[in-house]
Amino acid sequence: MKGIKKQFIKGYLNLRTVEDKSGLLIIHSSKLNDVESDNAIYGEKIIKLLQGIKGIISLNVDYNKGLVTIKYDVTILNTPLIFKYIDLIIEVVAENLDTINKTPPEKVDEVLLVLNEKLNAKIAKL
Repeated sequence: MKGIKKQFIKGYLNLRTVEDKSGLLIIHSSKLNDVESDNAIYGEKIIKLLQGIKGIISLNVDYNKGLVTIKYDVTILNTPLIFKYIDLIIEVVAENLDTINKTPPEKVDEVLLVLNEKLNAKIAKL
């Protein structure tokens, strides 16, 4: 079932590369501008999982345009590896969707810690 959730999330987000230069990756998802303000805190926390990846220099999300701009250290990361990390983040989110949905906004940081631990465990297996 988790695999189905993951594929649904990936299909829903429909991530598309807009620009791919050495040290810069811009990704588009039309669904980013659909994030309601009530749920923005959850999206921001999930984005923090990607910001925590070693080699990410900066990450900017433009919800209105549906763009995620990632600047990264080319000695540590490359585009395929960044997409692998994004895939792992989607996997962690899919596996913990029930917990995320049940978490009130004031407790979202606690869930982020757990998700980060799970993500790091998956990264360690790469």
